[in-house]
Amino acid sequence: MNCWFSPTPAFRAKALLHATGILIGIPLATSAATLTVTNPNFDQGTGGQLAGTYSAVGTTTAMGPSQIGTSGWYGRANVTNSIVSGFRPAIVVNSGSATGMAAINFAQPSAPGSLAGSEMPEADLWQVLTGTPLVANTSYTLGVDVDAGSLLSIGSFSSVGFGIGVSTGGSTSSTGTLYMDSLSNPSLADLSLISGTTQRLSLTFTTGAIVPGGDLGIVIFGGRGSQAMSGTNLYNFRIDNVTLDTVPETSSLALCALGVLPFLRRRR
Repeated sequence: MNCWFSPTPAFRAKALLHATGILIGIPLATSAATLTVTNPNFDQGTGGQLAGTYSAVGTTTAMGPSQIGTSGWYGRANVTNSIVSGFRPAIVVNSGSATGMAAINFAQPSAPGSLAGSEMPEADLWQVLTGTPLVANTSYTLGVDVDAGSLLSIGSFSSVGFGIGVSTGGSTSSTGTLYMDSLSNPSLADLSLISGTTQRLSLTFTTGAIVPGGDLGIVIFGGRGSQAMSGTNLYNFRIDNVTLDTVPETSSLALCALGVLPFLRRRR
């Protein structure tokens, strides 16, 4: 961080007080930023649906990865054989009953039956923030509005493998590698009520001094993990209002203050 500058006397006095506050541990406001997410409300461009094909205890075909219309989002839907009839997740963006939003659907209109063993179909919806890397020593908050038709706890979301996360190294054909997600780190997740059965699911974490390279990505997923699904815990997750905010760590500002302090105290 480049901290060299030529302050005026008035600015020198104010900066000295500010730097001293950092050094003695007084909480000071840091500069938050909201990263640009393309089509965060899923209401722009043409949409569509991704859903794997299936047959009763027969051959299944995964769908994707591919861009969903011109929405700016990519999806992939895997499928798993069931004991009684075919079962598949579907991803919908700005189409049909999910117009102006997105959805990861597990409860199909026809009877889905139950899954064989503990296998789960998986559906991923993601976007890569091209040219935006993960930054070291920075706090991130990813937030998504989710409506599952009923109010769920963090544990209930996790029990069906639904979550949100930030990845690195993603592309148009891959979500990349998850750096942090709400399923693997439920203690970093939070839920707040918006209205009705719509809840705000958020994930807040702080990066370390070393972070992986590659473009930052946002991933919304369902059906991950080894949890078994049945006809009693099938949900259609409606998704909206995706945001990603960052706040630099105060310690980084303190390093700058340490370097500047001697110059601020020079005799004029």
